[in-house]
Amino acid sequence: MRDKRTDDAVSDSSEGGTSERDKRTDDAVSDSSEGGTSERDKRTDDAVSDSSEGGTSERDKRTDDAVSDGISVRVLSYNVRSLRDDAAKVAAVISELRPDVACLQEAPRFLRWRSRCAQLARESGLHMVTGGRTAGAVLLLSSLRADVVRAEDVLLPKHAHLHQRGVALAVLAIGGVRFAVATTHLSLDAGERAEQAGLVAGLLTGLDEPAVVLAGDLNDRPGAPAWAAFTGAGLRDAHAVSPWGGTPTFPAVAPDRRIDAIFASAVITVRRCGVPPGLVDPAAASDHLPVVADLVLTKR
Repeated sequence: MRDKRTDDAVSDSSEGGTSERDKRTDDAVSDSSEGGTSERDKRTDDAVSDSSEGGTSERDKRTDDAVSDGISVRVLSYNVRSLRDDAAKVAAVISELRPDVACLQEAPRFLRWRSRCAQLARESGLHMVTGGRTAGAVLLLSSLRADVVRAEDVLLPKHAHLHQRGVALAVLAIGGVRFAVATTHLSLDAGERAEQAGLVAGLLTGLDEPAVVLAGDLNDRPGAPAWAAFTGAGLRDAHAVSPWGGTPTFPAVAPDRRIDAIFASAVITVRRCGVPPGLVDPAAASDHLPVVADLVLTKR
């Protein structure tokens, strides 16, 4: 348990293992000091306005009961490039997309990384769940719709001279319906990447949770071993199931490849998934484009 952590706490990769945090960390910042964060029970199917529609977004006012046979959940996957570009723009993109769960890669991981992650959460209208340096610089944020059942960070085995990678994982409940969600960022090295994908797939299988969502930067294209590891573990590529918006995710300035993805288990209905249309100057925020999946959890 890492209950008391400083901004400069450094996780040693040799410690390995996982930390369970049933309660959010001290870095979760109270809304009261920021004038409050609204509960987003009213959600939009088109949270990003399509420029072709004159900049006006259509709002379906989704509530927990908006889907007759389940609970609607919006998941965002976004590589934020360590906030090295325009941090305010990153927060604005996340806030505009209104996710219930934000799965971020390349979150701050060096000096004062905890306070910087907490600030990003606050400015995005979300709350920290788990992650950061202790998860290899991947981060999970959530809205007030989600209750945290449990959370943990897992560091993946690391090859010499390569970046530390990891997984931020949580079991959440929205409207009383549980689901597991994880985010990861796989290696640039093909061999290490395939090894990491297999480990992440095994970790998710071992959760014994029927409803599982995985989001991340895979640093590989569809059909590659990393993708095969996840689909082989029973997860479906959400964009392939119900494509929407754009397909390429990188580089943001002129995207020509899909290396960021959201996967969901078969018990989760995928309404649509893709790069949201109408993003304004996304390259100012990061070198990756965000991916959004609108999902439906079956009430059990």
